[in-house]
Amino acid sequence: RLKTEIQRLIQRARLTDPHASDLYLAEAILAQAEGKQNDAKALAAKAGEADPTSAESLLLTGELHYASG
Repeated sequence: RLKTEIQRLIQRARLTDPHASDLYLAEAILAQAEGKQNDAKALAAKAGEADPTSAESLLLTGELHYASG
């Protein structure tokens, strides 16, 4: 139920800013929690492209790559 609510909120927020870094980051965290590492990496990369100065995006990208070996 929580995942569904988070996804609904992300979709609503995308109506305002379709390429917001924070939204990609939230989706990456959801994907990571679901064990979808490749999806999480791709979404974290999009977050980094949307805001190259985002420390959170860089940290998550590093964590994902470290976890994958």
